[in-house]
Amino acid sequence: MNSVFIVDDHPVIRLAVRMLLEHEGFKVIGETDNGVDAMQMVRECMPDLLILDISIPKLDGLEVLTRFNAMHTPPRTLVLTAQCPTLFGIRCMQSGASGYVCKQEAVIFKIN
Repeated sequence: MNSVFIVDDHPVIRLAVRMLLEHEGFKVIGETDNGVDAMQMVRECMPDLLILDISIPKLDGLEVLTRFNAMHTPPRTLVLTAQCPTLFGIRCMQSGASGYVCKQEAVIFKIN
């Protein structure tokens, strides 16, 4: 796993995640702030890993996750969100997420 695509509506979070990933040797091949653009851009670049927030505009992260997992070969998806894991963690995993991380946790630990 080498290429990563980031979807989060907060530019500072996207920048921080990008910096952490690149420092660890991952290649960030794209990013966006909304679900509609994520659907198009991820299909075009087919990353190894999608890092996805739940609370994003235009198309929420759970719907994006569900749609990607209907694809023949969906990307592995790590949900990175501030949402409570007791409410959303199970739903994300049932929708096809490979992992669920609260933004307060260490990202690199969960990716590895």
